[in-house]
Amino acid sequence: MQSAYIVGAKRSIVSPMNGPLSSLKIHELAAPIINNVIKASGINADEVDELIVSNALGAGGNPSRLIALASNLPERVGGLLSTANVWVDLMR
Repeated sequence: MQSAYIVGAKRSIVSPMNGPLSSLKIHELAAPIINNVIKASGINADEVDELIVSNALGAGGNPSRLIALASNLPERVGGLLSTANVWVDLMR
């Protein structure tokens, strides 16, 4: 049996809908955060096997795959998206 490790966790800043981050696509917002997690953990991007991200608004499709590619992770890295339906709080 292989072991799995969570090497780090970060989040983006929170912005209301149509706020200052609305011009960014999800992978443009998340890629620098993923790169920071990888750098802070001390591992190489080649050691990443899976990327798990969460999205409050649901961008449609599987943005975790786009985030993995935008973060320059190897093409073999899969992505899993967990959607947190908290959009009501962001409507304020």
